[in-house]
Amino acid sequence: MIVKPVFIIGAPRSGTSMLFHILRTTQPFWSLPSEGFHIWNSICHPSLHNWVSEEGYDPEDVSEEQKAKICALYEQQSMPDWFWNRFTKPTNIWRFNTTKTAKFKRKFQGNLYIKAATTLYYLNPVQKIINRRILDKSLNNCLRLALVKSIFPDARFIYVKRHGLDSIKSLINGWLNPDRFITFYPPYPINIVGYDRPEWKFIMPEGWRQFNNRHLAELCLWQWKVCHENILAFKQRYPDIFLEIKLEDLTSNSRPVFKKIAEFAKVPEENFSAYFSKEIPRINETPANAGKDFPFPEYLDSINEEIRPIMEKLGYE
Repeated sequence: MIVKPVFIIGAPRSGTSMLFHILRTTQPFWSLPSEGFHIWNSICHPSLHNWVSEEGYDPEDVSEEQKAKICALYEQQSMPDWFWNRFTKPTNIWRFNTTKTAKFKRKFQGNLYIKAATTLYYLNPVQKIINRRILDKSLNNCLRLALVKSIFPDARFIYVKRHGLDSIKSLINGWLNPDRFITFYPPYPINIVGYDRPEWKFIMPEGWRQFNNRHLAELCLWQWKVCHENILAFKQRYPDIFLEIKLEDLTSNSRPVFKKIAEFAKVPEENFSAYFSKEIPRINETPANAGKDFPFPEYLDSINEEIRPIMEKLGYE
């Protein structure tokens, strides 16, 4: 049975993978080998919704059978960190390596782990009566928070924030990287100025087709805004189930942040003691050769102006 699950959310490229990597190695959390993208795609993939978006259905339109399917997949495929460590170091799933061999290995390992966890679940009767505190990091869930809560009524959300310009810059670099962050292969042509590939990357909210013949910088700004607007609107309805943390605080002075997480998630603060005296591990970092300057400086002023209202709500001056 799944009890008190914790979902890490935020805009793409905000440090959510870093926090997920840290929390999944602590008791009492159970997790998948990486994100739960494949689970939510079973009911929310845009191909199931005429390629309008991946937001999924209104919670009232989702059957109890579909909700039970999501719960069952998390319950069957999630395991504690010691289980994943029997196969390989957790960082191997996230490590950036673009060779075909490395990509095949990551996919093979991910499928192997899921099959192993599912097999153990069905073979061991005890597994079916164990309470699991699921930890998940699926950024696309920022588009369907009401659906997540309807499936997991006692869910709590850790909202990771990062300065808007840094996130959008990293989003742009992610789009420009030919090997990473691919989420969908739309049946419609993509014609985004500054981007010359057919794959869609990161989240796919409703209205994504309007960015044909528009610039990549505008698209990344829009993805960032949609994430935060959705999260902030949902948080206003359910403030008590949210914990907000800034990536900048996590990397510069982590101990107070971990104290807040421990109190919020109802786990011992000692779980994070290993990170009090060492550098926080960096996950999914932008490669060094991506450049330090903003990729499209001609859009910098307009993006700064656009993000200001949300940045104020996020606690950035």
